[in-house]
Amino acid sequence: MYLREDALTDPLDTWLASAFTPHRIEQTLTALADAQPLNLSPAPATAAQTIINDAKLERYRAALDAGAARQSSPGGSLKPRPNAPAPKQSLTRTRATAHAG
Repeated sequence: MYLREDALTDPLDTWLASAFTPHRIEQTLTALADAQPLNLSPAPATAAQTIINDAKLERYRAALDAGAARQSSPGGSLKPRPNAPAPKQSLTRTRATAHAG
């Protein structure tokens, strides 16, 4: 199906111009606001899934910071990389200990 752009945009532009004229703007904005759903919050399942996903991401970041690499194992578990640098926390403690002594 083909629709010429001017066949749609010209009437739409004309309608928008008339809908937002100074004497109709309040009516137009009220109609737009009334057309919006009342409950804009995410569904509880969606919010719960977001929390779960955020927690997983934090665990993955912590594991990667500790020198883990994603392995292509069936479980997709994180395993230490050979020759991986020491975790940042250990380096920080080692430096702090070295400065303390």
